[in-house]
Amino acid sequence: MRKEIRISSPTHLGIRNDALGFGYYGAPRKRGRRYEKHNGKDYLCKPGQHIYCPIHEGKIIRRTKPYDDLKYDGVYIEGLHISVMLFYVDIWDWLINEYVKRDEIIGIAQNITERYGESMKPHIHLTITGLDPQFLE
Repeated sequence: MRKEIRISSPTHLGIRNDALGFGYYGAPRKRGRRYEKHNGKDYLCKPGQHIYCPIHEGKIIRRTKPYDDLKYDGVYIEGLHISVMLFYVDIWDWLINEYVKRDEIIGIAQNITERYGESMKPHIHLTITGLDPQFLE
C-alpha cells in the first residue's frame, strides 16, 4: 500500500475493546432492535493527550460535530487521495485551512466517557470519508 493512503493511529495507541463494543471497522453496533456495522475505527486515548494527523498529508477543512450537543468536536481532513473525519478531538482554531502532515499534532483528545459512562474506554473515532479509486490502480 502506498504511504499516501496509509492510516496511522491518531493517538499512537491501539483499538478500543470494552463492555460497550469493539472499535474495529465493521464491528456490530446495536441500534434499537437491529444491528449495524461500525463505520470507522476507535483508537484508545487518554483524555487531554495530543492527537496526531493520521494521513500522509492533508488540509484541515473544518470542525465537525458528532452530536447535536456542542460539547464534542471533530475535524475533517482532506488529503490528496483520502479524506478522514476524527471525532472527540478539540481542534485548534488556527489549524483550520492549514496543511498538516502525518504525526503532526492537530488537537487534544476529549473525554467521551462523560457521555457514555465508564464502561466505554476513552477513544478517538476515525472515519474515512473519501478515497480516490484511481489511485488504487
